[in-house]
Amino acid sequence: MIQKETYNQEIHDLMWEVFLKEVAPYYSKEGISTFKATIDEYDYLSEMRFYTYREESLLGVIGTDEDNTHISFFFVKKPGQGIGKALLDHVMKDNEEKRISVNAAKNAYEIYHHLGFEDVDEERKQDGIISKEMVYVPRCSWVPLDDPLYVAYHDEEWGKPTHDEQKLYEMFVLELFQAG
Repeated sequence: MIQKETYNQEIHDLMWEVFLKEVAPYYSKEGISTFKATIDEYDYLSEMRFYTYREESLLGVIGTDEDNTHISFFFVKKPGQGIGKALLDHVMKDNEEKRISVNAAKNAYEIYHHLGFEDVDEERKQDGIISKEMVYVPRCSWVPLDDPLYVAYHDEEWGKPTHDEQKLYEMFVLELFQAG
């Protein structure tokens, strides 16, 4: 079950536990210290939105800015069970712009790509933390994200009006042949 919560010790502990197990091996000592100092800032983090996924215990958390347009924290205790997708979907319901960004940690690039995020910038290092800015591009459920032709068709052609007579004629002939 997903619910909105204020930052608390249980959220802190889950993020630290998952960070040490999954993320810390990719960070320098400086990066680990920077992350630890950040999650220890209870006053700062209490102003953020946190959504948690619970069954019998806390299994996942996603922390965003107040507009739900930027993900600052995203940790799942048991990956591969749809918890991350459920949390992201919940955040997107409260996101009026239907776009969300993240500075993804190096070990999470593939996970974010799988969820539908695209790279915006090159990898960078700041305060010992290696990350890459990404943005979520919402797409219809019929688009297989691992097929660049479908993605390009969805993003550049599908549902877009055209007034070019040549293009309209091509589409008319294509539809005529598809109809039999």
